[in-house]
Amino acid sequence: MKLPVGAPASVFGCDGVSFEIAIEQPPHYIALAAKCRLSWWDKPPEGWEALAPWVQRAESIFEAAWATSGTAAPTPLRVTDIEDATARHEAQRLFHAGHYGRVAELLAELGTREKPTAAEAKMLELARKRAGDSNAV
Repeated sequence: MKLPVGAPASVFGCDGVSFEIAIEQPPHYIALAAKCRLSWWDKPPEGWEALAPWVQRAESIFEAAWATSGTAAPTPLRVTDIEDATARHEAQRLFHAGHYGRVAELLAELGTREKPTAAEAKMLELARKRAGDSNAV
């Protein structure tokens, strides 16, 4: 499957349904190993239409696996480091955009897996205050 890099921007969505495919090239522990993330809302943007059937097949496989109670081990809470890096980046972006409630959620959840940096702890504190959290210090 060939996809053009830099697909045209698609419409903005507000229903919380978005899609992402992340591809990493081994070795995963090297920060500069090749990585690619494709994200979109609702339907793949122009030029990425070939992803739609693949996503539908993947969704049906995941849904079928979810519906059956197998003997497979549960998925660990921490799947890959890239998720935490993405959460950190998204929290910073949302903080500057004034979405403090979501920032607090992202950083609090990140804090369940690893210790936040001093800057992240301060951002979490400020986000909680600005979001009106009565438990904020």
